[in-house]
Amino acid sequence: MYSDIIKVSAAQGNMLVEARAYYLGDDIVVSVGGGSHYHIGAVSIAVYEPERDSATVSTLCVYSHRDDTVSAYFAKKISREMKCTVSVSAGIHVDNASEIQIEALSKLSCECCEKLVCQLKAGGAL
Repeated sequence: MYSDIIKVSAAQGNMLVEARAYYLGDDIVVSVGGGSHYHIGAVSIAVYEPERDSATVSTLCVYSHRDDTVSAYFAKKISREMKCTVSVSAGIHVDNASEIQIEALSKLSCECCEKLVCQLKAGGAL
């Protein structure tokens, strides 16, 4: 059974990272996008391991993309916090991004993930 979609975002200046999530049975499906062009740059799946209170993550990344860091972070964090299997698709793009922009988007991604975990723990959509 599908749940309602949970929506969160984090912004700084003109940079934005958004996440959408929903339950698929006991599991969680997440989509993360940001920048000027949302896309599928990487997909990660995390499987919760109760005996270690951890999660194992597997990731596929589109050639020449660097979205695997974001998808793996979201998948592992949410899986550990929610104790379930989580799939994450991520794609954040800014043309000719500077190191400062990349660092800012990384921080926004972490902030967005934290907001999503809070919403999930609170029981659902805004």
